Amino acid sequence: MKFEVKRKYNLNVPSWDEIIKNLQYSIDNELPVEKKEDFVVCHDAYLIKEVMKMMGKLKASSAHLYINFYPKTDTFGKHDDFVDVIFWQVQGKTLWEVNKKKYTLNPGDIICIPKLVMHDVKPLTIRAGISFSI
Repeated sequence: MKFEVKRKYNLNVPSWDEIIKNLQYSIDNELPVEKKEDFVVCHDAYLIKEVMKMMGKLKASSAHLYINFYPKTDTFGKHDDFVDVIFWQVQGKTLWEVNKKKYTLNPGDIICIPKLVMHDVKPLTIRAGISFSI
């Protein structure tokens, strides 16, 4: 996979209602949910209809839902991943820093991050996004 940003890749994004239902489902069924102050990650985003469609299109093996309830809070900080990742911005805006360059993602945009490439993500607004492992 090569690094790239695709604007308005898929504007058929999950609604806030679907996102909150996915979070509630995870909590109700005691599925893994990572919490860090105003930042939450659900590991069962594949249950959202639009996400299922994207998984097929991207040939993804998993989908994780990332939610920030407060802008400008921390996420995981600067890190890399051991798999190729495609991130789909579905609500709000995020600022990505990759190779010392900055990219603002809006709903419908995707960013492709090859494995072992360092990156950092900062929410600019209340936001939700889906991370696909490829």
